[in-house]
Amino acid sequence: MLPDVSIIIPVHNKSSYLWRCLASVRTQTLPSIEIICIDDHSGDGSAAILREAAAADPRVQVITNNCNLGPGASRNRGIALASGRYVRFVDADDLVPENSTQLMFERAEEVGADLVRGSLSRFVNDDPADSPWSVRVPNRDITSFRDEPLLWVPWWHTTYLIAASLLGERGAIYPDLRRGEDPVFMAQVLVNSQRPSLIDDVVYLYRGYPKMTGSAGSAFADVIDSFHHASRVKALLQATHPPAWVDGYRPFLLEDFREFIPRCRLTADQANFVAQESERIWGGENPVYARRSEEAPAKDSNQIEVRHWEGVFCREDPWNYVGDYEQIKYLHSLELLCDQPISRALEIGCAEGLFTSMLVSRVDRLMAVEISPTAIERARARLSSAKRVDLLLHDINDGVPGDDYDLIICSEVLYYLRDGAAVAAFAKKLRDSLSMGGYLLMTHANMVSDDRDSTGFDFNEIGAKFIGETFARCVGLEFTRELRTELYRVQLFRQTGKNQPGPAAPAEVLVRRAAEFNHSEIKWGGCAVTAAEAANLWCLREVPVLMYHRIAEDGPADLAPYRLSPVRFERLLAWLKRYGWHSLDLASYCQKRYAEGQDFFPGKAVIFTFDDAYVDFFETAWPLLRHYGFSATVFIPVDFVGGCAEWDAQYGKPAPIMDWSQIKELHRQGVAFGSHGCTHRRVHEMTKDELRLDAQRSKLSIEEQLGTPIFGYCYPYAAADPASRQIIREAGFSWAVAGVGGNPAERSDPFYIPRIEIFGEDAIDDFIAKLPVPEPTSEDQQRRYAKLRALRDRATYMNI
Repeated sequence: MLPDVSIIIPVHNKSSYLWRCLASVRTQTLPSIEIICIDDHSGDGSAAILREAAAADPRVQVITNNCNLGPGASRNRGIALASGRYVRFVDADDLVPENSTQLMFERAEEVGADLVRGSLSRFVNDDPADSPWSVRVPNRDITSFRDEPLLWVPWWHTTYLIAASLLGERGAIYPDLRRGEDPVFMAQVLVNSQRPSLIDDVVYLYRGYPKMTGSAGSAFADVIDSFHHASRVKALLQATHPPAWVDGYRPFLLEDFREFIPRCRLTADQANFVAQESERIWGGENPVYARRSEEAPAKDSNQIEVRHWEGVFCREDPWNYVGDYEQIKYLHSLELLCDQPISRALEIGCAEGLFTSMLVSRVDRLMAVEISPTAIERARARLSSAKRVDLLLHDINDGVPGDDYDLIICSEVLYYLRDGAAVAAFAKKLRDSLSMGGYLLMTHANMVSDDRDSTGFDFNEIGAKFIGETFARCVGLEFTRELRTELYRVQLFRQTGKNQPGPAAPAEVLVRRAAEFNHSEIKWGGCAVTAAEAANLWCLREVPVLMYHRIAEDGPADLAPYRLSPVRFERLLAWLKRYGWHSLDLASYCQKRYAEGQDFFPGKAVIFTFDDAYVDFFETAWPLLRHYGFSATVFIPVDFVGGCAEWDAQYGKPAPIMDWSQIKELHRQGVAFGSHGCTHRRVHEMTKDELRLDAQRSKLSIEEQLGTPIFGYCYPYAAADPASRQIIREAGFSWAVAGVGGNPAERSDPFYIPRIEIFGEDAIDDFIAKLPVPEPTSEDQQRRYAKLRALRDRATYMNI
């Protein structure tokens, strides 16, 4: 016998509230129900709770998504499986009164309604009786939605009982949205309903959370969300209702939007973007009350940015301008320049003036601007003999200085604008600053945020592809040429003065090869998880400290477990990088964990350690680590530097150990070093005095060679009793790593930090299984990140 009502519950990381939610649903007084739960790839204990509920109650079905699809797509799966005559939706952190389904079902049966709505109560402090407000509807029978539309605003889908005939392939489904899917869905339901009805009983208990103060970026995200939800609903209503009725209903559609905007502090670019979109979609009545933020916050923001760039330029040449990568990029930029004479040119973001000096011979007069006073002074010194160059301290957030330029160069700059809307607004400013027929030349890095299947950098939501597409949509600009490399693109636009945008694709495309370049933020071959996703959606209680010895193909057979082939090692690195893992320096971890008491670490952090300082680390391991953007700590057995691992002589030819010149070169490149003692003897084989002397001598030797303090120690053969640990502490070390002993969940002793040993025979699945499973961040943080990412807001990566 088919159930009267199907109750659909999407679940994603709600273990704290899920059991109570299920209990409220399972105790409904209407007996004939089915409960369809869709586990949307939860990473907490939600799946176990669902399995337990299904085992205890045959009415509970559990469907599992293979990846996180979002609530709308999950509900659509539930709709497809529902067999009830009616459907209602419940969110996994909310509650439903025990008689709520029965009350709505009885009203539907009584009057023949295909849609019944009840009242909602919001509760806080985990107490349904603590209800600061509610949304009440009258007890009324209505013949059509259009008769009294205000009774249906706001459109909380969880307060409705919906006839199954209104849903699915021939009716309403949830749109492909991560948020704001419910008002669009309910608009479809309402316009198709033939017999709606209202009851005044509370049918839904909505859990309230403490309000969080968001950034300007998150406030803008809320504005855009609210605005475009209303816009989508308007489109649905226009397709089914007379124009005069839609115009009359517009104030109700915009009610939440109007209320929210005056409270938001938007930048001028954000306000302009919303106003333009509002005018485009809503026509005559502009619902936007957005205002520029007060002057004081704008000045504060400017000061923060100046301080940031002053920090970048605290040392000369922060990006290695004279290196092959930057030099080849400069030549590629010049290659795309037009051949015609250039009278007036503007360079935005001139830094210390190196590229400026290459432009001087190509133009009659050049203005170069930069936000950093330090950088401008260095540029002045570099260009002191150039008579045709004017240098100006300027923040591009204040606009474009001057106009009527024949050429504007704007490279490696646009990622630092606030978001995608700011890029679009700045495109218009640059267009308006060009003379008719003038050119705009830009060079920017490829970002994996633009194309996850291709190599790119991973430090911003805005990349060269997005920039090109945004400028191509700008009325009056024509995309004439693009030079593409694996790591960046050079783009040339021309001011046409036309009243429509040009083609989306460039007229000419050149393909070139970038110079070889290693950088921690490059994702070779693309990625599955970006750095911003990992940092905002996941965290770790315990950071895995990985333990390696050799990375080599050959060696004694008995030592094969401690030797990983370069091919297999690279596969592990590639997998980590692809799925959003990043390096954490061991010393930094120890400081945060033991000195500062930090319990959670954002993102997916991993620590690499290498024992014995073998030459193959210098020749093989480090080049691979550096290529994939990982750091490492190497522990040196001091008495064997420049020699070989004599302690392994019984197994065959000992492996060579680095000399001090190799160690110093790695230190210069950023590799961290610690002590592995002098003699590589087991600590329990030495007297207390021998161990103390061995440790102290090793520390002094490394510090003398590298000219920097050494704080980390690694016990030879990995084991140490409490007395030995105390001796290492007294020898001047701040922390020490051990082997695989101990429980990683009980890392209370900084002088016995356990590690995860990676063996030569470990396959990729074995390696993955040894890593801790990251935990999801709070839902508030996840929602904030989703908003910012949708806007391509730089705050997903940057704090400036």
